[in-house]
Amino acid sequence: MKLQAALLTLTSVCLLLPAEAAKKPVQTGWGYAGRGPVDVFEGLSLHPKLVRKLGRGALLAVYGEKERDEKHWSEVMAIKPATLEETLAWVESSRLKFFDTHRFPANEDLFMGAGAPFTDDVVAADTVITRLLLQQASRPPLLVCLFDSPGLPNVRLQIFTAGPERYAPGPYLEFPNAEIRTPIGDLEARDAVGDGNECLISHEAFTLGEQNRGVRFVVRRFEGGTIKPLWTAPLEYTNLGFYEPKPHKLSPPERNAGAPGTVTKATAEFAVDRGKPGILWKAIIEFHIPGREKPVDTLTVEKRCAWTGSRFEPIE
Repeated sequence: MKLQAALLTLTSVCLLLPAEAAKKPVQTGWGYAGRGPVDVFEGLSLHPKLVRKLGRGALLAVYGEKERDEKHWSEVMAIKPATLEETLAWVESSRLKFFDTHRFPANEDLFMGAGAPFTDDVVAADTVITRLLLQQASRPPLLVCLFDSPGLPNVRLQIFTAGPERYAPGPYLEFPNAEIRTPIGDLEARDAVGDGNECLISHEAFTLGEQNRGVRFVVRRFEGGTIKPLWTAPLEYTNLGFYEPKPHKLSPPERNAGAPGTVTKATAEFAVDRGKPGILWKAIIEFHIPGREKPVDTLTVEKRCAWTGSRFEPIE
């Protein structure tokens, strides 16, 4: 009887294994979003739910294709930055350029290239990787990888350079992960300078205290073997942890962004003026005092930051 029970159990396990294995998706290639932004949807219903918008340069693992309503759709792995949840979602195939699965390194190869702590199996199991390609004028594109894990104190942003046989690990930056969930919210590639070497554009959350935090817009590029910052400015900045005895406006007006007792909301747009690249920064800065919910004054600021040949003119 015991032998029969054991055989039945073994047979049941064997029958279940193929079914479980069939549920695991098999990657069929890579999809590159050379033109952004790209909408990623949760399903293919009549009114699909938008999961997120991916910036230009995103590199996605593809798991198949389907036709619906005379359109071709690709199933991709999308990452929700706020939760680090990986979800199979859908993108219009016409928005992507496709590569073979072996064209870019798999997660395991990237973990080995990045080194500790990602070579630890436990850390690797909890780490998600966001990939981008940065096109370069006279060399193969750079592979940018964002390694994020809820169990690590830092998020790593690392460059990998293409070699004859593999992508080699290059320089990296790390961002504190202790107080901010997902410090890097958005990533995008853009030829901001106009020389064919794409820059990395990021939205980076920061905190200097409970009532002193915000989001920065940062432009960087790979130059001379290093990750070089070209420009940064706040998109959001709330500094209500400290107040001036009496609100007053600083000069020039952009210096008020982040001043004690202010709330700043801004946009940053790339623009070309007389053939010269630049960034147009527009901000609304509110001045607050304790005990008043609404601002006591508001300032509108607009500044164009021109390209100097080595970086963009700073805000301040």
